[in-house]
Amino acid sequence: MAEKESKTLTENLVEWGKSLCLAFVIALLILKFIAFFAVVPTGSMIPTIQEGDRIVVWKCLRYLDWENRGLTHGDMVVFDAIDNMGEDKLLVKRVIGMGGDTISIDNGIVYRNGEKVDEPYVKNKDSFFMKEFTVPEGEIFALGDNRPNSYDCRFWDRKTVPIENVVGEVTFLFP
Repeated sequence: MAEKESKTLTENLVEWGKSLCLAFVIALLILKFIAFFAVVPTGSMIPTIQEGDRIVVWKCLRYLDWENRGLTHGDMVVFDAIDNMGEDKLLVKRVIGMGGDTISIDNGIVYRNGEKVDEPYVKNKDSFFMKEFTVPEGEIFALGDNRPNSYDCRFWDRKTVPIENVVGEVTFLFP
């Protein structure tokens, strides 16, 4: 019978160190290419996402080549946006329109392609008006769920977000 060899403390520490280093590298790769965590700093998505909630953003959409990157109406996305001060910011909003859709807003009611959009997630409505326009191909029109308190596509000179600015889709929410 072969005797079982016992490992020294140093050998155990080296083994643990290798495992921790591998886990660290895998975590970095996940955060770089697959997903990231974020804390939502504003209430623009209330009641769906509260101020201070943590979200997991699935970044793999960014690497897909097909049109609209698998996004559909109603998806919550994080995208790069430039605010009025010229600062680059990440915003979280809901996809309302995609390339080719016509969008209009009448007294806070959103219409897509001439039909009223069912928005059960919007609890705080406003009385906003916006004349009809067509979302260019390769772009999205996005709004916050908390309409009176959301700085979104309605207020920008360019009413849309290029699809390449979409960083990812919100996949998990941790209140």
